Amino acid sequence: MTATTWDPSTNHGEKLSNGNLTATDPGNAGLISVEGTTAIHSGQKVYMEYTVSGGATGTALGVGFATKPWDGIGDANDPGNPAIYGLGNHNVNPYPTHAAMVNTAYDGSINIGGYFVLEPHRGVNQWPNGGTVQIAIDTGANRFWERDSSTNNWNNDPNANPSTGVGGIDISSMAGETLYPWVAGWIVGGGTATINGGAAGFKDAVPTGFTGLDMLGGTAPTPTNTITVNEPASLAVGTQIITGHETDPTQAVYLDWRTHGTPNASDGDAVKATVDSQGNFTAQVTIDQANLASTMYAGTSGALTAQWSATPIAFIEVTSGTPNNDQVTITQPTTLTTGLQVIITGMETDPTQSVFLEWRTSGTPALNAADWVQATVSPNGQFSAAMNIDHAGTQSTMFYQIGSGPVVAAWSATPTM
Repeated sequence: MTATTWDPSTNHGEKLSNGNLTATDPGNAGLISVEGTTAIHSGQKVYMEYTVSGGATGTALGVGFATKPWDGIGDANDPGNPAIYGLGNHNVNPYPTHAAMVNTAYDGSINIGGYFVLEPHRGVNQWPNGGTVQIAIDTGANRFWERDSSTNNWNNDPNANPSTGVGGIDISSMAGETLYPWVAGWIVGGGTATINGGAAGFKDAVPTGFTGLDMLGGTAPTPTNTITVNEPASLAVGTQIITGHETDPTQAVYLDWRTHGTPNASDGDAVKATVDSQGNFTAQVTIDQANLASTMYAGTSGALTAQWSATPIAFIEVTSGTPNNDQVTITQPTTLTTGLQVIITGMETDPTQSVFLEWRTSGTPALNAADWVQATVSPNGQFSAAMNIDHAGTQSTMFYQIGSGPVVAAWSATPTM
């Protein structure tokens, strides 16, 4: 573990002492600042502390984090000048369009790129001499929290808590940037800040899930992505909606159903899933080889990894009757358009029963027709199926059957292009 210090190569006027752990503003006409030696990379959850003194109206003091090298915000008359620190809404590049730094100040204010996002006690000193300022940064969720010795509340909000991810301030404008600890003083001078990354122990508890700054080692984390593919309770041959989750939703996910051999993401039969911002994904996968054990593979690139194996059954042969009085409702979309992957949803009162759907322009589909689509049913009875809605401008009917039940017409509609 290497203790984080202030980096002399980034120093703009601060007086460094105590083995470069302490920065003191000797008093200048403009802004002075210095950054720390340990990098905070994207995807890390980091905690640090500052011991502060001398912050007051006319002296001023702020700590936080910034990109390196931090080159100041500039103003309309002198953009990019590191000696200029224009606060408010008048900067050349105000938050959130651009943000080179996050500053938490002696009066409880927080500004991002020079733009105030919190200003509860303007000009009133809230930091007692020798007080502790705590900062927690989640660069995966792009949020941060600040708390000082004058309050028990993170971000001046009694509900905010980095351990639970509640109430953090958005720093999406700095997403993907490498960040460093940062301190600044301006106007009269006299403020000091001693950085503590945890090598000598913290004064307060590290929030759950966060890592002390000194434990990062200055290197970027190795990204990991865990993929889980949900195995349906029953699997029949045909086009099936397969669902799952990945821990890194920025990665593409490919699925492949194989009887033998290890597939590759680049294979022609590998299916690219649709992934949402939470990492949940769905894919239409062709399940074949009835009564023969096969394996579902998944991965982001290259050779795919086996997830689970199953023996699919042929299409369930149905006769008549409604098992267990299962009640089925097929939701009719407000607007129905044609397409190959139109998601149709519904609800059944007995989620142990299989639900099959078919879209038909004329006639009633046969019980064992090959174009029935099996829906994916959740434990609460909600289900969904990706349907091929065709024949724009022609009224057609959505049919369903459940378990060993009969074919039933749910509703009719005229789809648009």
